[in-house]
Amino acid sequence: MTKKHFIELADAIREHNSHIDQVFGVHGDRMRFSAESIDVIANFCASQNSRFNRERWLDYIAGECGPACESVGVVPGGAGGARGARSTRTRHA
Repeated sequence: MTKKHFIELADAIREHNSHIDQVFGVHGDRMRFSAESIDVIANFCASQNSRFNRERWLDYIAGECGPACESVGVVPGGAGGARGARSTRTRHA
């Protein structure tokens, strides 16, 4: 997988969780991607590309890192650390 794939996947997760939040509010918790589910997806991404930046990708899903970040999902020469996961959505160019 490439950086573009990681961004698109993160966007899909953010969009899904944001939609659930808007439609169901606090009652939609069981329909959102959980931190555990996102962690499993992050493990898969890391297995597909040794340059996958787990921490940056999770921050992007959490809305803590966005289009201003130069390297969403892939870091030159290494992998990122582990973190929890959250949601929202912005479009990345």
